[in-house]
Amino acid sequence: MINVWSITELTTRVKKVLAELQDTTSNLTGATITNATIVGGISTATAVCTPHNTAGAIDLSEGVVVITATSAINLTVAAPTTSQNGTIITVMSATNYAHTVTFTGGTFFNGTSSAKTTATFAAYKGATLRFVAYGGGWYQSGLTAVTMS
Repeated sequence: MINVWSITELTTRVKKVLAELQDTTSNLTGATITNATIVGGISTATAVCTPHNTAGAIDLSEGVVVITATSAINLTVAAPTTSQNGTIITVMSATNYAHTVTFTGGTFFNGTSSAKTTATFAAYKGATLRFVAYGGGWYQSGLTAVTMS
């Protein structure tokens, strides 16, 4: 048997279903989403910016490291673990000094024939290096006014 509904009845049923869906999705707490694929949209996430004004190790958490030192400094980056795959770190100079970033263990790859160990920033604000962790190494994904050696 085929149900034949009037436009009014159909509209009422659709509104009821939409209201139930809205109630369900607005009350999600403690939900776990597994293997989700999101296509399109605009992220409203804000990167964590960590100022660095002295030499030392860069925290391997995802985010932006902003060099604010009043003279040239050296920062070091340890090799990532495979559990850090996908971690993206951006190092940006906010000062006019030739800072360096040293990667331990020859773990920085930038599409050339050998691993690199040192990033030398031009003495300009805005010199930037971005890299991504994968398989125990760091891979260059962006570079502005920085020389790798």
